[in-house]
Amino acid sequence: MLKDGARVGNMLASATDSISSAASQVGTAARSRNAKILLRPLASFGVPLDLIAKRDCGDENAERTPAVVDKLLSFLESNRGVDGEIPLEFITRPRAAEDRDKLSALRDEIDQGKEVSVEDAWTAVGLLRLFLLDLPTPLLTHALYDDFL
Repeated sequence: MLKDGARVGNMLASATDSISSAASQVGTAARSRNAKILLRPLASFGVPLDLIAKRDCGDENAERTPAVVDKLLSFLESNRGVDGEIPLEFITRPRAAEDRDKLSALRDEIDQGKEVSVEDAWTAVGLLRLFLLDLPTPLLTHALYDDFL
């Protein structure tokens, strides 16, 4: 009976070490800004641009537009207005609750690596806006803020 107790104790100690190790790895990933990409390797929304570049082309210093942004901008360029401009109201219009739910669902599908078809300019602009708002650091960084004023 004592041998079984010792064996169970060893198994519990081993399991505890494994759980501690996994928790430590997740904590380290969270502190190093790539927790989302660790949990969802194909995620684009809420992931730093340098990590997307590293994942997409193997070089975090690459000057490349993320695939989701490229796709959305291409859609908008091919569906411009008659005068060739993208109307400002696309960007400034407040979102209704059902729009937000639809955009959230599309964002989740994109982050899972699924191919999503954008059917209208409102959706494309909404996703693009959501991508930019979800960036962990602003596109125009705090360090460069005064230079842009």
